[in-house]
Amino acid sequence: MAEYNSKEVSISLGGIPITGFGEDTMVSWEWDTELTTDKVSVDGIVTAAKTNDYRGTITFTLMQSSPSNAILAGFAAQRRFGTGSLGVTSVNVKDLNSGEKVTSANAWVLVPPSGEFGSEATEREWQIRCAKLEYFHEGLTS
Repeated sequence: MAEYNSKEVSISLGGIPITGFGEDTMVSWEWDTELTTDKVSVDGIVTAAKTNDYRGTITFTLMQSSPSNAILAGFAAQRRFGTGSLGVTSVNVKDLNSGEKVTSANAWVLVPPSGEFGSEATEREWQIRCAKLEYFHEGLTS
């Protein structure tokens, strides 16, 4: 029987653990482009081309009370107010049970989160932009 436990998902930015996740979704990711593109000629011949664009975005959903908001705000400030490649770091997401892993050696905070204050705690979504988003699962790479 397969099992899943959200406490077995390890998430870090620049080697610093990220904690204090939202009520439901902890982390999500998506790529900008497909692995291949294709064209068909007027006589039905299909040509497929490998895409060399591996950019993507990882989104962390944190409670507004999470101590990790301050860590991410620090990376965003480095990016906004620093020079050169400040704020560029690594990001790693790994399910310790299944071996599923999403990673990027060059990642940065895309934009500080939108938010609100009200009668109840809310969530903050941090978008982490990745120059080359990689997905691994039990020894396989894509």
